[in-house]
Amino acid sequence: MGKGRQVKNECDETAQKLALHLQDPKFSCFTDHPTIVANMNTSRKVMEIMNHSTHADLVVMDTDHLQHLHQCHINFHEAIYNCKKQLDQLRAAKNIEEAEHKKKMEEFRIKEEQDLKAKKEKEMKEKNPERSLPRVPKELELSVSRGAYQVNKTLTEKLNEYQMKSDQVVKTKTAENKSTTMDIRKIISRAFSSITDRAGSDLKNCLDDLHRMLKGENLKVGNRQLNVRSIDMGLEYAQLQISKSFVKQSEDYVSSSHKGAYPLAFTILGVWSEDCTFGELYLAQLQTRCPFVIPMYPPPTKDGQSVEDYSRSLGYKVVNGKIEDQEIYLKRMSGMIRTYAAIIQSSTPPGCRRHPHGIEHGWIWLSRLLNMEPRKGLTATILYDFLDVAAHAMHASYGKEFIKLLNMIEANFIVEIEKVSNGQFRGPTERLRHFLQECNQASCVRKPEGHLEKSFWNTYHETGIVGG
Repeated sequence: MGKGRQVKNECDETAQKLALHLQDPKFSCFTDHPTIVANMNTSRKVMEIMNHSTHADLVVMDTDHLQHLHQCHINFHEAIYNCKKQLDQLRAAKNIEEAEHKKKMEEFRIKEEQDLKAKKEKEMKEKNPERSLPRVPKELELSVSRGAYQVNKTLTEKLNEYQMKSDQVVKTKTAENKSTTMDIRKIISRAFSSITDRAGSDLKNCLDDLHRMLKGENLKVGNRQLNVRSIDMGLEYAQLQISKSFVKQSEDYVSSSHKGAYPLAFTILGVWSEDCTFGELYLAQLQTRCPFVIPMYPPPTKDGQSVEDYSRSLGYKVVNGKIEDQEIYLKRMSGMIRTYAAIIQSSTPPGCRRHPHGIEHGWIWLSRLLNMEPRKGLTATILYDFLDVAAHAMHASYGKEFIKLLNMIEANFIVEIEKVSNGQFRGPTERLRHFLQECNQASCVRKPEGHLEKSFWNTYHETGIVGG
């Protein structure tokens, strides 16, 4: 084969390779690029020059013609090389551009998903705040809401902490510890004798002693001076003892005299508004004695729990293996529920800017209770006790929405109570039904017996301390 033919064949092969290269979708998109077009035009012109040569010319070619063809061969391959190089550069740049675009689109997609998720979570939280909280243990899923469980868990931890500190104070058998703890109990007893519904001045006398003691001021007890800070953890001991005394009053006094819930609630608020730790300890102990304040229906455990231990978890008293009578038990539960409801709806002392546990907690408590399956002989009782005390104030705050809630309870929830009761415990259910019918027919709620107005704080009785 002549030199000319060899040059022509090499150029043909190179052109075919470039043509195949350009068929690849990765590169075909660049065929209109100016640099590629210029190089392709150069290669075509060279090929046209070579194609003008006949077969005979390519075989038998003089030296000048052959040199010219050889130069065309070089020019052709330079054009093809430049074209291939430019294609690779364009492809690399395109890859970088596509990668950047893909990255941005992925970031945009992730952001859109996150925004959508956040929007759904926000809507879910607004519609049902409980759903956004951690789950409760599986065995408690039907017994307590997530929110109530978290609050009770926090309060219980606080109570345990202060109980340990209080126990340490008692275990320290120094003369100063003994006299200080005894004087703290005396001050509490003296203060509690002033809790009546006679006049606001009685409650202020009670609160004066308790406030001064909790602030670490000196108080005269007999011929001694009391200051809770004179012993290590004396303040914590006093806070715990005061909260225990208020719970005992809720259990014993209010259970036998429902009107007693109101002055007691006023006094509790008087201490709570000045000392939030007292409020947490009071709530923690109230929930321990009466789990329905949470609200929660403690389930029996599966680890061979005795009847006595299960009864204790429900709030029953168990003495020497004997479980408290059901009627006495329900009276105590009523006393504590009524006190809790009275706290929610009562007015705070003069000068207190914010209610430490206001009417909004009444709505939360009701919604949590109504979202659980009722318990026979129990739900109707605690629901009636709560509404009898707090419904008037809740209607004043929530208006028609609260009446709608009462309608729903009468139409639907009482039916659920009757299903689980199987014809038993009709008394509490009928009492609740009568209360709801009265409210729904009148579209208003009567003021409870013994209710104290905000103005009660400013009433005065000249003898001051009752029993002092």
